[in-house]
Amino acid sequence: MPSYALPRGRQPSIEWVPLGELRIDDSYQRSIETDASRKLIRAIAAEWDWDVFDVLKVSRRPDDSLFVIDGQHRRAAAELRGDITQLPCVLKRCAGPAEEARIFIASNRGRKRMSRIDDFRAALGAGDADALAIARLVDAAGLKIAPHEQPAHVAPGELMIVGSLRTLFIKHGERALGQALTLIGESFPDEVLVQPAAMLGAILTLLAHERPAIDPDRLFQTLLTGTTQQWSDWANLRILSGTQSKIIALRALVRERYNTLAVAA
Repeated sequence: MPSYALPRGRQPSIEWVPLGELRIDDSYQRSIETDASRKLIRAIAAEWDWDVFDVLKVSRRPDDSLFVIDGQHRRAAAELRGDITQLPCVLKRCAGPAEEARIFIASNRGRKRMSRIDDFRAALGAGDADALAIARLVDAAGLKIAPHEQPAHVAPGELMIVGSLRTLFIKHGERALGQALTLIGESFPDEVLVQPAAMLGAILTLLAHERPAIDPDRLFQTLLTGTTQQWSDWANLRILSGTQSKIIALRALVRERYNTLAVAA
């Protein structure tokens, strides 16, 4: 017989739970306000079949409140129908959102694709230090992490570029990333940001590598001379003429405009 490691964790209980007692913690859960999620919820509701229905994975917190770790689409479908009053659940005692987020990640990564934003939100809930630091920088800049990866529905000031934010955080550090995010937040308020990853990369490389050093106040005045859409369009023209990347094109354009303002001053 093969030898196995001892099982981890505590054995859960299995109970039927009234629908109204099942809560959702948005700090680590996926957003279901997407076209794909709404379609899935409607399909589950329309084809409800107890023979194939799987139990929900639910956390019982120290105050006995119940939070769905896995199964929020099924819960939403039951709520949509209106004739399902309780659902079968596997209940596990958890200390709070951080432990729930770790279980959520383990439960989902092995069987369904998690978007980068899903992964980032779960990392926040689990207390990941880098994710928490990035979230603080984004918030301090007056920006937000988008709740989904649907470019057509992104709101002003929302960032879907969590992968780029992690990469730039590791490469440039907390202080530099915070400064660049603040410049974007203050330069383009109430604007749906067009290709913010390229603009962020251009600003960071300007601040890090230009000599003599870039004056952040003059850089701010430079960025105000266009919207992110305009800067993106100008960079596209430069790329067509041979520039290797959007970041390089934007960096060159911003630097040229910066120098022009300096001469005018």
